[in-house]
Amino acid sequence: MIDISDKAMCCGCNACGDVCAHDAITFKTDIEGFWYPIVDEAKCTNCGLCDKICPELNIASLKKNDFDKPVQTIAA
Repeated sequence: MIDISDKAMCCGCNACGDVCAHDAITFKTDIEGFWYPIVDEAKCTNCGLCDKICPELNIASLKKNDFDKPVQTIAA
């Protein structure tokens, strides 16, 4: 079950809500207008799909674009 204790750890992408087959995740806006997931524990089956799809929780495995700067080549 996804648990966002620090708002900085949620990008508001709604992926967790989209993947939840039990409609256990809804979203609330804070005073600044940002969306955060709210889990209905009565509906949640602890399947873990929300944790698996969350880009913030899985940033290390998802971030694959740390390449060196591109080298400019001049076409002939």
